[in-house]
Amino acid sequence: MTTTRYKFERRDLERFEKKIAAWKKQAMREDARGNEEDAKVYWEDVKGLNEVYDAVLAGDYERAGSVANELATLVRDQIPVRLYNAIAIGS
Repeated sequence: MTTTRYKFERRDLERFEKKIAAWKKQAMREDARGNEEDAKVYWEDVKGLNEVYDAVLAGDYERAGSVANELATLVRDQIPVRLYNAIAIGS
């Protein structure tokens, strides 16, 4: 990504990457415990979070907003607030 939409976007994207990694780690824990249903939910959440992240990287804030709005509130809360606000304005 060469340009940013707001001053702290890169920092927020780094924070978002860490949140996604933590969610993925929880999915792997649930897999290891044999909790297939919980693991499936976490993996679906990770997929959605990654879609938001990828859309932001591509500069497609409209797509990012659309995907973010489909996420459960707890999952959507993994998106840093400034980034989420920028997505909401851009969608």
